[in-house]
Amino acid sequence: MPAFATLTDGFDDGVRDPVLWSGSYSTVEEAGGRARVPCTTGYAAYASATLYTAGRVAGRLPHGSSMAPLPRTAPTMTGV
Repeated sequence: MPAFATLTDGFDDGVRDPVLWSGSYSTVEEAGGRARVPCTTGYAAYASATLYTAGRVAGRLPHGSSMAPLPRTAPTMTGV
C-alpha cells in the first residue's frame, strides 16, 4: 500500500481528483488551494482512497493533557 505521505494535492485546479479522493461524498470541491466541504445538515467528506496507510503513527501531548473523549455536541462554526 502507498504511504500516506504520497497522498498530495495542491487543491488548486478546481477539480477533485477521483483517484486520490475516491472516498469523498456530497458536493465537496476545491478552489484557491483549499479543499472545501459544505457545512450542512447532511453528510459530506473529502476522503482519500482506502489504499493509503499511515503506517506507524506516534504523537505527543502537552504535559497535563488528557485523552478524554470530547462531548458529543454539534460543531459550531463562527466567522465563516
